[in-house]
Amino acid sequence: MPESQDKLLKAYNTMRAALKSAWHEAGQKALPTLKQALDAAEQKVSDLDELSREEIQRLSEYLKRDLQEAGEALADNSKKLAEWLEFDTELVESRLSEWVAQVANPTIVELERLREQARLGEWHTGEITGPGILTCQGCGEQLHFDQPGHIPPCPRCHATVFSKEY
Repeated sequence: MPESQDKLLKAYNTMRAALKSAWHEAGQKALPTLKQALDAAEQKVSDLDELSREEIQRLSEYLKRDLQEAGEALADNSKKLAEWLEFDTELVESRLSEWVAQVANPTIVELERLREQARLGEWHTGEITGPGILTCQGCGEQLHFDQPGHIPPCPRCHATVFSKEY
């Protein structure tokens, strides 16, 4: 993997870990809004002085898109979101109703805003994605990601556009 791609992947993982940490540290306090948590994650990566502002913004958009899709998956299966964020399942279950009550409105508004901005449902070769299954829009081939990684072209048909499921 080229060094620049490796830096981007490391930064994505740093942002994801910072977001997880912000939610975890909030504990019984009001959880930060999605925007506040993402801003803090961006700042953490920015402080490392390894990436340009544009690269950090691009990674933030990838992470927002993954969170958007994971949030939609939450409606179907909250345990899959817990696995994606690598939270302790008991912690998620015990705080889920509290979390929903505290952040439902800001989160819904933020996710709606992201839905308007993002290319919903499309992942492209060269982008970074979190864990999940990408399905090639050209031939249906599935790429399984157990951890964040760069999206390659489809190994079967070389297409570059995918949809995602968890």
